[in-house]
Amino acid sequence: MPDPIVILSAMAIAFAVSDVVVGGFGWPRRTKSPAWVNAGWVLGVAAGFFLGCWMLGNRPHWPPRDDLDRLFILVLPAVVLVELLAAVKRVPRWLVNALRALVIIGTAPVLLFGTSYLSDQNGTGEAEWSKGQACLILGGLAAAVAVVWFLLGRLNSRAPGVIHAVCLAGTSAGAAISVMLSGYASGGQNGLTLAAALLGAASITAAGDWSARGEQSLGVSIMLLYALLIVGRFFGELSSTHGILLLASPLLGWLPELPGLRRLPAWGRNLCRVVLVGILVSGVVIDTARHLGGETSSTSEADEPAPAEQPNF
Repeated sequence: MPDPIVILSAMAIAFAVSDVVVGGFGWPRRTKSPAWVNAGWVLGVAAGFFLGCWMLGNRPHWPPRDDLDRLFILVLPAVVLVELLAAVKRVPRWLVNALRALVIIGTAPVLLFGTSYLSDQNGTGEAEWSKGQACLILGGLAAAVAVVWFLLGRLNSRAPGVIHAVCLAGTSAGAAISVMLSGYASGGQNGLTLAAALLGAASITAAGDWSARGEQSLGVSIMLLYALLIVGRFFGELSSTHGILLLASPLLGWLPELPGLRRLPAWGRNLCRVVLVGILVSGVVIDTARHLGGETSSTSEADEPAPAEQPNF
C-alpha cells in the first residue's frame, strides 16, 4: 500500500520546485516578453513532476525497461523540448505544430512498446492487435489528445489565467486516484506529483500577477495527463470510458463562455469551471471505486467455499 507520508513529501517537493523555477523565470520585471513565463512553466512543471516521481522511487533506468522508464527518458524530454521551442516566438509556428504532432502521435506507441498489444508476447506469432486495429486505436488516441490540446489552448487564449492549470491539476489528481484504484499504484502516484507541480506554478504566477504577460504553456501538463491515462488503461484496469471522461474534463471550462454565463464576473466564471470539472472528476473516481469494489466483492464471494449441504427432513 502506498505510504501517505512519502506521497505527501513528493507532492511538497513537486510544488516547491515548480514554484521556484516558475518564479525565477517570471520575477525579472525588466522584460515583458511572455516567453520567459511560458518557458518557466514548461521547465517548472516538468522539473517538479520528475523530482516528485524520483521522491516516490519511480526512477528511470537505462536502457528503458518499462512504460515509466520510457515516459521519463523519451516522452517527457521530447515534449519539454518542443514546448520550449514553442515559447520562442521567432520559431515558425508550422515547425512547432509539426513537432507537437510527432509527440502526440508517438507517445502511445512509445509507452506501449514491447507489450502484447503491439508485439508477440504469447508465442502465437501475432500481437494482440492487428496492424489495422493498432492504427485505429493509436490514431484515435492521438486525435483525442490533439483535440483536447487545441480546444484547451483556444480557451486559454480566450480567457487567460491560471484557472485552467488549476482545473488540470484537479483532473490529474482524480486520474491518479483512479489509476491507483485500478491496480497500478506506482503509475497512479505520478499524477499526484503532476497536480502538485501545476498548483505550484499556478500559485506563484497568481501571486506575481504574471498572467497578463502571456498564456501559460499547458502542453507538458496535457501530455503527462494523457500518458498517465494511457498507462492506467493498458497497464492497469482503468476503463476506456473513465479515461476519456478524465481526458476531456478540462474542456468543461468552455461552458462558462456560453452567452448566458458570459455575463458573470471573471471570478464567477472561474468558480463555475472549477466546480464543473470537480463534479465530473469526482464522479469518475467514485464510479471507479464502486466498480472495482463490486468486482472484488464478486471475486471474494466466488472464491468462498459453498456451505455444506444440510439434510432435508
